Amino acid sequence: MTRNSGESQKKAKKIASLSKQAKELSILCDIQVALIVCSHGETIPSISPNEDEARVIVNKYLSHSEEERSKKLITLETYLSKKLEEEEENNTRKIEEKKIEILFNQLYEANFNLYKLNAQEIKELLKQCAITKAELEKRMKEFDEQSQPPSLVSNFKAATEDGHAGGASTSLVGESDASRGPIKGHDE
Repeated sequence: MTRNSGESQKKAKKIASLSKQAKELSILCDIQVALIVCSHGETIPSISPNEDEARVIVNKYLSHSEEERSKKLITLETYLSKKLEEEEENNTRKIEEKKIEILFNQLYEANFNLYKLNAQEIKELLKQCAITKAELEKRMKEFDEQSQPPSLVSNFKAATEDGHAGGASTSLVGESDASRGPIKGHDE
C-alpha cells in the first residue's frame, strides 16, 4: 500500500509541476492553456486550471474550423525541416565565403591566375576586398589612436573643463608680465 501511495504522490508532484509550467507558458505567451492529464488505470483525469476554465478553453478551440486550427499548428516534422533548411542555407553561405576567402588569399600570394575567374567569382572577390579594406582601415585607425600622444589642444580642453583655466591666464602669444619684463622678439 505504501508503494502505491508513494507513486501517487510522485505523480501528483509531477502534475503540479506540469501545471505550473503550463501557467507560466500562458503568462509568457499571453495565451490560454488548459491541461488535461489522463493516467493509466484512473477514470478521472487531472485538469488544470480547473474543469470549468478548461472546458471553456477546449470549446473555444473546437469552435474554430479544422482549417483555422491547422493554420498555426506546427508539427515537430515541420519545425525540424524548417530549422534544417535554415542550417543548410547558413552552411552553404559559410562555405561560399570560405571559398572566396581562399581564392582571395591565393590571388594575394600570386598562386592563381586572375583570368580563370568568372563574373560571379570576381564580384565575390571585390566584396571580399572591400571587407578586408574596411578591417585594415579600422585596425590602422586603432593603431594611430594608440600611438599618438595626447595633443596640446586636448590637454587645454581637459584643463578648461576641470576649471583650472579660470583664474590666472597663460598665453603662448606675445603677452608680457610686469615681473618678467617684455617678451623678446616683440615690439614694446
